[in-house]
Amino acid sequence: MKYLLKKYSAYLLLLSFLFACKEQPKLITTYYDENNQTKKEEYYVVEKDGGKREGAYVSYHTNGSKKEERNYKNDELSGGYKIFENNGVLVEEAMYENNKLNGTRKLYSEDGNVAIEETYKDGEFSGAYKSFFKNNNVEQEGTYLNNKMTGLWKYYYENGKLKEELTFAENMENGPYKRYAENGNLESEGHYKNEKEEGYWKYYYENGKLKEEVNFTAGAEDGLVVVYSEKGDTIKKIEYTAGRVTKYKEYK
Repeated sequence: MKYLLKKYSAYLLLLSFLFACKEQPKLITTYYDENNQTKKEEYYVVEKDGGKREGAYVSYHTNGSKKEERNYKNDELSGGYKIFENNGVLVEEAMYENNKLNGTRKLYSEDGNVAIEETYKDGEFSGAYKSFFKNNNVEQEGTYLNNKMTGLWKYYYENGKLKEELTFAENMENGPYKRYAENGNLESEGHYKNEKEEGYWKYYYENGKLKEEVNFTAGAEDGLVVVYSEKGDTIKKIEYTAGRVTKYKEYK
């Protein structure tokens, strides 16, 4: 028993020695003025490792209010990150890992509301994205993958009603498209291929009735275009070849 106690005591002494030998981070304070009255920064360094930053970092505006909050691990940004206006209003908050943005990043408007909310992985856009109007309604929302817009994106009017639905692939408009009037009626619908209109598109009057049918090839009118009156009567037929009119006919 005595042998075990001695062994345990020796172990504790060793731990204490190792802890004492390990250099604790040193607090560094910088100032805007030579008299050291107006604080500029406070952060910690490990001098043994060449002055690498470790732990909390805080910077200040000249009026004394907080400007930035960061956290370092082995001289790299790691953990929470915040930026403030000189009136104390939060401008931005994010998460870092290994000196790269990771997780949710929020940007704030002057009134303190969230203006943009985006997601990162290893410093690149990856995941949900949203932007907001000043009234806090969503302005646009979609998804990023490998730093590129992908899938369905939605755009809204300030009153919260849906304005556009657009599909992306490889950061380009690729897929179905719809646009709505503020009254909720469909204004136009079609398909994009590599950011250009492709195939049949339809356009509508404000009351929702069909106005025009147009065929596109690589963004240019190609084929028959039919124009209708609000009553549904055909009023024009136009034939295109690669964006040039080849035949035109009006109906009375």
